[in-house]
Amino acid sequence: MKQLYITILLFLIAIPVSAEKLVKGRVLNEQEEPIVGANIYWEGTQQGTTSDADGYFELKGNGNAKNLVVSYIGYTASVVPVEEINKPLRVVLVGEVALQEVVISERKMGTIASRTSVLQTQKIIYDEICRAACCNLAESFETNPSVDVSYSDAATGARQIKLLGLAGTYVQMLTENYPNFRGAASLYGLDYVPGAWMESIQVSKGTSSVKNGYEALAGQINVEFKKPPTADIFSVNLFGSDAGRYEGNADASWHINDKVSTGLLVHYSNDKMQHDGNDDGFLDTPLKEQVNLMNRWYHKLDHYVAQYGVRYLYENRTGGQSPNERAAARQLEGSAEICVRRPGLDTLGKPDSGRRPLHGLCRRKRVRRSRGADHGRSLMTAGLVDEIVLYVAPCFMGSGKVLASLPHFERMQDIYRWRYHAVATAGSDLKIVLRPQS
Repeated sequence: MKQLYITILLFLIAIPVSAEKLVKGRVLNEQEEPIVGANIYWEGTQQGTTSDADGYFELKGNGNAKNLVVSYIGYTASVVPVEEINKPLRVVLVGEVALQEVVISERKMGTIASRTSVLQTQKIIYDEICRAACCNLAESFETNPSVDVSYSDAATGARQIKLLGLAGTYVQMLTENYPNFRGAASLYGLDYVPGAWMESIQVSKGTSSVKNGYEALAGQINVEFKKPPTADIFSVNLFGSDAGRYEGNADASWHINDKVSTGLLVHYSNDKMQHDGNDDGFLDTPLKEQVNLMNRWYHKLDHYVAQYGVRYLYENRTGGQSPNERAAARQLEGSAEICVRRPGLDTLGKPDSGRRPLHGLCRRKRVRRSRGADHGRSLMTAGLVDEIVLYVAPCFMGSGKVLASLPHFERMQDIYRWRYHAVATAGSDLKIVLRPQS
């Protein structure tokens, strides 16, 4: 009886074991080469395997799935129907169509902070300089919050740079690590470095940079110009604004040989449109015209590197009172009228031309100051002047013109004395009427 039970148990266990079958096959490419590591799995399931070094694979059968999926990177996946499990499969994968070129680009950060330097240094590269609508060094910090450049004198256009809130006296300015912009150049030097000439700007902030001298108490700013070995062969930069400002920049480099190269930098700016927003007769910004040229050479020897060059700068800067107002003031400067009420004489004495007819002047009753100091002297010495009208403008323009070239007096009683008859305002000017003392 025990033998019967054991025989039946072994028979029942052997049934599922004999039912489990394997799908075998090989994965090849179009050149009949084996594909190593191809993925083979039953469609719609996670049951799968991979091909070996010779492209062969074995996969247990699945009663629910009828299709086998074979895939590999760079090849089109193939779906193979499995009709006979015991029959070896031969799967050939076809290469996919080559993908189009994919270009991955990245924009450099305009301001780079050094994490390895002991000093707190920021490097402003050329891309950041181009972000600001700038044309010189003073206007290159519009996007930098720690550096501020403002006008210290609107009449002359002088600018002052501030770093960390401290005035420019404590900021050391360098060009290619050479101290620059000192003394009188510190007022206008920021306008003498065109933005198109600069390669980068290094800004070191804080007292750690005081090792370079007392001038660097707040920090230091170093400007790097374009170098002949790395500069573009030729480039042009133009700028224009509706405010009447026009600028042009051009630079070119020439590589003579492996050791010698040279570069030429050219800048021209014209800002001569008058601006007087509050109509006070004074320019809001000075009128400027600048020509800036620089030729630099780079010479590399076996163990040495030499850089030298020459630079030319011309600038015409006009500030203060506007030219239109200045011309009007010159005309007003001679706006004195000598009133003649009694003809008295037929001729007027003039030292350089003898006698001159007076009846034409007396007929007008008023003689304009523009007729000259000799006329005024002749009329006053002849006792023909009854009244003088002066127009005084609140402007200082240097030495003025003489109303009457009177002779030198030896005695006080010979001085011509006048009294104020009337004083009134004429617009922004002062009108003074003088009459002889009786």
